Amino acid sequence: MWNWNKEEEPILGEDDRDVKPFKSYVAEFLGVSFLALTVALGDGGPIGVGLTLAIMIFATAPLSGGQLNPAVTVAQCLLGNKSWKEGVFFMIAQLLGALFANFYATLMTSEDLGGPVAYTDSYQAQFCAEFIYTFALVFVVLSVTSSKNSFYGFAIGLTVAIGAWSVGDISGGCFNPAIAFGAHYSELVSTVKDFWIPEVIGGVVAAYVWRWISA
Repeated sequence: MWNWNKEEEPILGEDDRDVKPFKSYVAEFLGVSFLALTVALGDGGPIGVGLTLAIMIFATAPLSGGQLNPAVTVAQCLLGNKSWKEGVFFMIAQLLGALFANFYATLMTSEDLGGPVAYTDSYQAQFCAEFIYTFALVFVVLSVTSSKNSFYGFAIGLTVAIGAWSVGDISGGCFNPAIAFGAHYSELVSTVKDFWIPEVIGGVVAAYVWRWISA
């Protein structure tokens, strides 16, 4: 059974606790940077984003646990797997990684960058779409990382891909507050309303549902 109070247990992969905290923040920064760069520049659609996420999770898991998403980090903190102090630094690194990626993308193209866009005029539809698939993403994260396996990165990446396919035309299919921030940092109020609020709530609910089911 998953031990929620065992601090050395990572939420993803084999998090090496010998790695100094600053290096784990750098790993989160880099992982989110490459993910956000794929979103900003890529025409690979949901599959491209999902594969990039899977690859970056495998790459950063030994260093930081490969969270790469503030909603996942909040869930980990709520479940006692990470201190809130460390979680805050993780989230700052994630936000900065997405911001850097979008700045870097402007050095390579003069065209409009890609990013999550709320296509619906209904906030109810926007909230429900981002909430339910962020819930699914965090629930899958907790499920596939509750025991040792070699497929967790692909399961998580495919969840994002399927979510983007399903509701991308409604909410933009983001499910990651850092990616939304990087793409729309100049429109912070609408970013918080359209993406951060439903995504964080979805992650929080998923954490408590998973803990109740797995108890």
